[in-house]
Amino acid sequence: MSMSGILIISLLVLATVPLTTLFCRHRIKHHKRVGVGTTLACGSVFPFLFYLFILSVSWENTKTWHPFIDLGGYCFIAALCTLPALGVVAYYQKRYSKIYDHMA
Repeated sequence: MSMSGILIISLLVLATVPLTTLFCRHRIKHHKRVGVGTTLACGSVFPFLFYLFILSVSWENTKTWHPFIDLGGYCFIAALCTLPALGVVAYYQKRYSKIYDHMA
C-alpha cells in the first residue's frame, strides 16, 4: 500500500470521529438512545462515499465495473472507521447514562 493510500484511509478514519460526535449529540438532544446502530451508521458513511467515488473513477477509466474487488476494500475501510465510532459512542453512553436511566 502506498503512502497516499494510507493517508486517504487515515483521513477517512479521522473524519468519522466528528461525524459520530455530531450524530451522538443530535440523538441525545432529542432524547434518543445512542448505540450499535449509531456506530454502524457513522462508521460506514465516509467509506460508502469513498466507495462510490472509486467506482465512478474506475468506471470512467476502464468502462468496466469490478464491484467485488472494490467491495473488499470498502469492508476493510468500514471496519477501520467503525472502531473510532465505537469509541465515541461508548464515551457518550457512559457520559449520559443518567439520561438513559430516566428514559427507561
